[in-house]
Amino acid sequence: MKKSIFWRFILTVAVLAAWSSLLFPLRDRDYVTTFKSMVTYPAKKLDNILKDRLRRQILEDAQKEFVAKQKNPAWKTFDALPEQLQQQFYRENSLKIQARVEKTWKEWSSEQRAKKREELRKELQTKLDNLLKKAQELYRQNEEAAQKSEIEHAKDPSKPLVARKSIETIILELASGRSGVPGFSEYLPLSYYIVMHSKEHPTNEDIVYFVRNRSRSRIKLGLDLRGGTEFTLTFDLNELKALNQQKAKEAGRKLSAEEVRDRIIEVLRNRIDPQGVREVEIRPNGSSSITIRTPITDPAEIAEMKRMLEQQAKLNFYLVHPDNDRLIREGRTSVPGYKRLPLRNRSHGDSATAARNYIWVKSEPEKVNGEHVVAAYPSRDKLGQWLVVMKFNSRGASYMQGTTSNNIGKRMAIVLDNVVYSAPVIQGAISANGEITGNFTQQEAQQLATVLQSGSLPVKIRIDSQMITSPTLGKEYIRSGLTACIWGMILVVAFMIFYYRLGGVVADLALLANILLIFGTLPLVNAALTLPGIAGIVLTVGMAVDANVLIFERIREELVKGRRIASAIKNGYAQAFWTIFDANITTLVTAFFLYQFGSGTIKGFAVTLSIGIIASMFTALFVTRWILDFLVEYKILTKPTMLHSFLH
Repeated sequence: MKKSIFWRFILTVAVLAAWSSLLFPLRDRDYVTTFKSMVTYPAKKLDNILKDRLRRQILEDAQKEFVAKQKNPAWKTFDALPEQLQQQFYRENSLKIQARVEKTWKEWSSEQRAKKREELRKELQTKLDNLLKKAQELYRQNEEAAQKSEIEHAKDPSKPLVARKSIETIILELASGRSGVPGFSEYLPLSYYIVMHSKEHPTNEDIVYFVRNRSRSRIKLGLDLRGGTEFTLTFDLNELKALNQQKAKEAGRKLSAEEVRDRIIEVLRNRIDPQGVREVEIRPNGSSSITIRTPITDPAEIAEMKRMLEQQAKLNFYLVHPDNDRLIREGRTSVPGYKRLPLRNRSHGDSATAARNYIWVKSEPEKVNGEHVVAAYPSRDKLGQWLVVMKFNSRGASYMQGTTSNNIGKRMAIVLDNVVYSAPVIQGAISANGEITGNFTQQEAQQLATVLQSGSLPVKIRIDSQMITSPTLGKEYIRSGLTACIWGMILVVAFMIFYYRLGGVVADLALLANILLIFGTLPLVNAALTLPGIAGIVLTVGMAVDANVLIFERIREELVKGRRIASAIKNGYAQAFWTIFDANITTLVTAFFLYQFGSGTIKGFAVTLSIGIIASMFTALFVTRWILDFLVEYKILTKPTMLHSFLH
């Protein structure tokens, strides 16, 4: 018995600890404060930075020496050398430079290395302090300018609004070295300061997203409790005419503005709220206009939402010109039968590199496209880099197999919204599955997969306006609703202790565990907490108490028959199990249909109710059982009257 109690105790603690970790932070924390708290300077990281600086210094010296040997006054810098000479330099000197780096590093004594680490740490910390201080200053200035522009715009709609920037966006701009702010002209890798164990070479975007997740509250509130942002979207009727003209050529049926609007609503709903638990409101506002309300107010989240809304997600595949590299070197501006598309680039190269950032592809795409994608999800390759896996339907798989089998050894560009994400060489025939790579962050891969999964927009849309909205429920309604919930729970807890004594205390502990499990699960399913959701939690509290009442009444009946406490507890749980199980399963089925056919707040109620039902079964049938067994085993629960105030 003692061994069984021990393992049940370990399982309960493990579950509650895991779910508790999902709750924090309960409130949004200051981003800059969170960033500073996550900064570390491990010796290994400092050594890598020192080696990298040493390598760059030796490389620059070797390049200057190589340029001087050429004795050509037109070649003053290494970048001015012809590409053949640059390649020759790297072939002849790469191993030598690495050997010199290792030799110089070994020649430094441990005291020298320690001194250099400390100097580097102070230098990096100074740069970071200056960057964060400047970011906070620019953020305050942007907020003041945005507020002032909103007041002026309300008086005179012709005056433009100043776009709000999040503190994360400003930090990224300053760290990029291209913000134009004096004193911040150099690129600063934020990976110098924060370690991401999930990614070996994180970009600045990765670091910013990582810190943002750590600073955000895990519990998201719905429109009724928190308010949010309202977007007004429209599409151009001229684009609809062009779409219908194309369909006429293909002998397809013309679409009305209302049909296109409804298709856009369906795609956007699947894109921004696929599970239907984020408390997003989408409704038509005329034949070519749509209004979206979402419970987000943070500038960074608003920027992400705008990107998802405006992305058309038109996926195509193009064969790359066999002499693409030569055409780029020659600087060709036109090639018969081919067109030039930009490459997606997240590097921080110079302008010369950016100017070559395109690729020549066939003028017409292949038959397979985004309409043939039936599933898309983020994954990782062997090196841990994020990518998006796509699955095609039977027709798409047939098209893809035909294209790839006939073009083995050639490159095929994967193009989304006329931007080339990757252009791999076709190694063999591909049919049902495909991959999109592009040095994604986890968030970007997840968003791209969601966009592809939800389908492409039939026409481009634009955001005409956005505004911050207040909670849909007034403060008095929110306060009175929460007060009713709190008092209801206090009365339930008090009644259980009064009526069932020690058993009531056990039931109340299980009740707290139940609430913890519910709130811990909400962030897992990315659900927003609404007032109806809170009502669902209160309902599950009542159901959890009801389960304990059934169990304790069965135990009381066994005690009246004269059974010992341990035996009465065992029989009581056995007799009450199927009654509790049946009652909860029928309620769970009801919650399923509410979620399946409901919308908005109804879905929020169904989600919290379902989570609460599962949690209450775990706490009522498992947690309270081992606690009572523990109390009996260690002679804490010795008298039948300790389980009931009116035992007879």
